[in-house]
Amino acid sequence: MRAPGERWRDVYAERIGAVWTEGRRRALTGGRQMQVTPWDAPFLLRALGLLDADGELVKGRERKLRQVGHLLGFLRPALEELDGPVVRIVDAGCGRSTLGALVCWWLARQGREPRLLGIDRNARVLEGCRERAELAGDGVQRFAEASLEAVDLGALWRETHGEEARVDVLLALHACDTATDDALVLAVRHDVRFFAVAPCCQAELARSWADLPAGALGPIHHNPHMRRTVAASVTDAMRAELLRERGFDVRCVELVEAVHTPKNTLLFGHRRSDSGSGGYSALRDATGGCGIALADRLGSGATRGCMP
Repeated sequence: MRAPGERWRDVYAERIGAVWTEGRRRALTGGRQMQVTPWDAPFLLRALGLLDADGELVKGRERKLRQVGHLLGFLRPALEELDGPVVRIVDAGCGRSTLGALVCWWLARQGREPRLLGIDRNARVLEGCRERAELAGDGVQRFAEASLEAVDLGALWRETHGEEARVDVLLALHACDTATDDALVLAVRHDVRFFAVAPCCQAELARSWADLPAGALGPIHHNPHMRRTVAASVTDAMRAELLRERGFDVRCVELVEAVHTPKNTLLFGHRRSDSGSGGYSALRDATGGCGIALADRLGSGATRGCMP
């Protein structure tokens, strides 16, 4: 006798086939390749709330489908470069872990063996992640309640996956304020192959700039709106320079189209075989002398305090 979950999948697959006719598929794709579609990933997209019980796209969720597909398409070249059958992924501050689930789905379709650890401080959110993974039929995702700043990632990976941690990929979408730094510190400490981190609501540098005396950059430092927006970009640029000093090639790219959200920067870093050099100190000094805490946490030798 088949398990109830298996019977449900058979029924749902039939609905998908009936709903997504060849004409409907062409209408959705417009003749262009999509990274993830309802007919390729029905159980995953149902679990993520993008498809309804009838197999239709939930109203207003087509944009989300295209957004996550866009991001997967960006990550694919780096994922394809990873060697070995097993790919170990940490989703730091995972929230609903939408991207983590999507990456696991894509890797499995390529014949790889993904293993994911999602970390978040919200126990209720994590329980939802576990339920969605079960609904999607994904047995490779594990979730743990922990603070990114204090987590012992090696011990947590051994506890959840029963093996030594050798993290290949670190993801962190919309890591708020210094949670971005927590994720980047984990990436450096565990020598990840590549990371994709989308910062959100970073305010550290803007707070420091507000206290600076008048100077050439005063029109920016002392205008609240400009201070927040410019400081966010400079903060990400400083982070990129610090990670270059620790041996990563780093790009700051557009996460999604700006029309969808103003917080659309993605820091993408790929581990090099040699150490690198960055321009953190020069950038800090050129923008008023205030640095960021990440410099201290990475032991760069470049202090974060503001110049007198």
